[in-house]
Amino acid sequence: MASGADQLVPLDINGDGKDDLLFYRPGGGWAGIYLSNGDGSLTYKSYRNGPNGVFENGFVLLLGNPIDKLVPLDITGDGKDDILFYRADGGYAGIFLSNGDGSLVYKAYKSGPGTPNELGFASALNDARNTIVPMDINGDGRDDFLSYLPGGNYAGVHLSNGDG
Repeated sequence: MASGADQLVPLDINGDGKDDLLFYRPGGGWAGIYLSNGDGSLTYKSYRNGPNGVFENGFVLLLGNPIDKLVPLDITGDGKDDILFYRADGGYAGIFLSNGDGSLVYKAYKSGPGTPNELGFASALNDARNTIVPMDINGDGRDDFLSYLPGGNYAGVHLSNGDG
């Protein structure tokens, strides 16, 4: 954590009931996971792309903008936190589903107005103030999320269908 831009996010990525730590540097293009051992110690998982790393190809490349954000949520309802990536003013969003071992699989990265957009809210992400808040809105055990623009004229509820 060598930069003031570095972010720490608690989440339970492997579903063992112990909080792990996701760290990332918006604008720096890197991220990693520390898995909790349950005894006060943590085990580091590599932030490299590809089959030997935590994240599937392209993940750290998404963190190339200082306003990029990562939000933990259990969008599938399997007890393992997944990660929603978004760029608040760029119309970009993606879901990274947890495999349960500290690694993630990329799902549904679509972007911007005029392009195919499985995550339909992404085209509304056109201001750096855009914010996403995870919550189980309908009580089905899967995290949904609210996206809104503070001080603006936009808010939307996005319900999980359970497959990411």
